[in-house]
Amino acid sequence: MTPLSEDEHILLKEIRNLVNAATREVCANHYDAPTQEPPTTSRLAQAIESELKHHPINVNDLTVEIATQDVPDRGSTMESLIGADLYISIVWKERDINKGMLIQSKWDYASSDPKLDEQIKHMQARTDEAYVWLYGRYEVDSLPAAFFTGKISTALGVSVGQIIADGFACTRGDPKIGRDLNKPRAEAMNDMLNRLHAEAALEFAVSNKRKRG
Repeated sequence: MTPLSEDEHILLKEIRNLVNAATREVCANHYDAPTQEPPTTSRLAQAIESELKHHPINVNDLTVEIATQDVPDRGSTMESLIGADLYISIVWKERDINKGMLIQSKWDYASSDPKLDEQIKHMQARTDEAYVWLYGRYEVDSLPAAFFTGKISTALGVSVGQIIADGFACTRGDPKIGRDLNKPRAEAMNDMLNRLHAEAALEFAVSNKRKRG
């Protein structure tokens, strides 16, 4: 794949900063509130979408679109115990990038939740690109699900913005769970939510408004 240009590196930095800003705000507002993790994760996805509306990203005609989708009634079903809190879609058609990740989230003080092992098992049955987000008071640490199962012995937590940027830089994300680009976005995202038993979806799509030279 063609190396990223200077403009593309700047774009990914802006994505990382925007996502992290929204993440910090949601953590600060909800850490001490009696809110379960899946609704907080859905709220985080919406906060990221809102942040982009207020601060659009455009770097020399490279633009970013963010869209969210959820399944409001899924949290009350057994599916919530076997799926993921969040499906992340990463699309950059001009660079042939169409990938996905699965996220299970926990408050940092509840990382020993006995349901986590089973939730990770079901995520990993679908993809190796599965992560656990630990919500802290001011930020979220993203760790590979494999760390919690002992498949890898050490792992450093990275920010939510960093794993999104890494997806576009092709160091994270699974092409096998990319959405169907031949379908309208909403329909394709619904298909992925149902296939992966996720409760919410968050898509990042980069577009090149100018021709690549």
